[in-house]
Amino acid sequence: MIQFTKDFCKKDICNLWHVTFGDDFEYIEYVYGVFEKHGRFYGLFDGKTLVSMMLVLDLPLNFYGQVQKSAYMYACATNKNYKGKGLFSSLYNRFNRPVRDMSPYA
Repeated sequence: MIQFTKDFCKKDICNLWHVTFGDDFEYIEYVYGVFEKHGRFYGLFDGKTLVSMMLVLDLPLNFYGQVQKSAYMYACATNKNYKGKGLFSSLYNRFNRPVRDMSPYA
């Protein structure tokens, strides 16, 4: 059963990231540190296995002199054995709803 969570460990993220993108663990740990301070992690699990993830960096956006909240999606990944099942779409939709709701232009 696929379950959504925001609570998962660094090891899960680093392993899926490494397998998906091939980056070395030193780089992944550096980026993880940035997101731990300024971002959010979203993930889908099949049992105890992280199968899809998205890292979101919260950024202020200066739009004609007004600072607006915004978010930047980074390191979106799905385990190759779970691709084509709509998992990332589900993850994205859970993230996108609150982002749309905070926009004055939605």
